[in-house]
Amino acid sequence: MRHHLTKLLAAALLLLGLTAFLHPSLGQLVYLDMFPGLIYLILGAVGLKLSYSKNSSVTLPSYLKILGFMGWALFLLGLSWPNFRDIFHLEPAENVWHLILGLAGFLLANKKPSPKL
Repeated sequence: MRHHLTKLLAAALLLLGLTAFLHPSLGQLVYLDMFPGLIYLILGAVGLKLSYSKNSSVTLPSYLKILGFMGWALFLLGLSWPNFRDIFHLEPAENVWHLILGLAGFLLANKKPSPKL
């Protein structure tokens, strides 16, 4: 179950990262900057690689903890300094995404693997 949810989360990150480079403006909702887009691309690609790996029982929880930490760090950064030194601009919609990403990362990292039948 954890592998399937990680695949979905990683695919969403990869899609969001590609969107930041190909079409950064998502209507009036959010404008995606290149720096977070690059982070999303890297985290999404690594997550997909790990979730499809057969020997990921040790590395997948570590990846998910890093993902949770990055999500919460970006969430707190967006609340504290939404325009961080003109490197990136974090908007309210991105803050919600980062909060969800952090929660999902930490919850999935601490989820016990389901027994094999």
